[in-house]
Amino acid sequence: IFILFLGFLNYSQERNDSIENVVSLIDNVINWQNQQTDHINKYTLTNWQFATYYIGLMKVFKTIGNDDYIDYLFKVGEAHKWETQPDMYHADKIAISQVYIDLYKESGKEELIKNTKWVLNANLTRDKPLPDVRYEGNPYRQEWWSWCDALFMAPPTFGKMYQITKNEKYLDYAIDNWLITTDYLWDKKEHLIYRDDRYFGKKTSSGKKIFWSRGNGWVFAGLVHMLEIIPKNHSKRKFFVDQFQKMAYRLLDLQERTSDGLWRSNLLDPGIFAYLNRTGDEFIETAKVDIPENSGSAFFCYGFAWGINNGLLEPDLFEKPMVKAWTELIKHINKDGRLGYVQPVGKDPKPYGAESWQEFGTGAFLLAASEYINFLRNPIKKDPVAYKKGLIYYENK
Repeated sequence: IFILFLGFLNYSQERNDSIENVVSLIDNVINWQNQQTDHINKYTLTNWQFATYYIGLMKVFKTIGNDDYIDYLFKVGEAHKWETQPDMYHADKIAISQVYIDLYKESGKEELIKNTKWVLNANLTRDKPLPDVRYEGNPYRQEWWSWCDALFMAPPTFGKMYQITKNEKYLDYAIDNWLITTDYLWDKKEHLIYRDDRYFGKKTSSGKKIFWSRGNGWVFAGLVHMLEIIPKNHSKRKFFVDQFQKMAYRLLDLQERTSDGLWRSNLLDPGIFAYLNRTGDEFIETAKVDIPENSGSAFFCYGFAWGINNGLLEPDLFEKPMVKAWTELIKHINKDGRLGYVQPVGKDPKPYGAESWQEFGTGAFLLAASEYINFLRNPIKKDPVAYKKGLIYYENK
């Protein structure tokens, strides 16, 4: 018994040392990101690009409790009077409200969520027809969740409003519209999601369907955030658990096909850049280049770690792949704290390089780093939720 105790003690000490290293890395990444001003005028500080960074920063605060991080977020909100971007029905414009709501939980000040509540109520009560999640040819496509990224931006915002108000209308809206979008964009054979309906039927020259790494990353992380909100006894929670597990097993399969444990921009045809031109009327394919895409990879690492930590993914299957992804991911952070190989703003597998960085890539990394710390803090494995392996596991592996 004494020997076992010493072994556990040494293991814990190793993990504590690792936590210190991760915290130091997080500090470096955040300090670098906060000095970058290149994209402020281009994106604005409250649009989805920066909002994703803030969501990651908020998760870091909740994980390690550094008041500098939350002070920074309070200053952002105050500078923008706790308002969202115009276009109140556009999912991208309300992602920032996830942070406002979290800050409200810390302060209790109603002014932080006054605008957000008005915007969300307008979504719930608008005099509009039923949701139309077609993208191509739909003039109202940005008023509904017609592209997969929207599932990271909007549903958790409504879900968080439910958490603080206990009004189920917000949660019902988030769940019902999530189901409508995924029913339309989800590929039941591949267990992945299309960015939008323009990619239905499109394939690379080798006959592979087009599934965009970050697009699937948005949804995988969005599933995590919805599962953190939906009550355990909710009648529709099982759908989200099943979707999360199916996606995780498919991503695990795809990770095994890469040389470094990171995912490529084009998930099914690694290295092939296959995308629509700016006007969307021409499909372009470029030569094979085997490089990682780190915004998608960070989201996938985050989901793996969260699934292990919360008993939804089997540690025996997912721990080593998750740690491998994390280990490779941090190799692409330079000494200044910049995460490279992040595809710029887009909608499909477009070209990028080692020097490419974006605020949302940093945000995705912070989410992964936070959950990795939670993983290091808990060496005792939790029993995963029971499921039918034949149903969840990717059938065509």
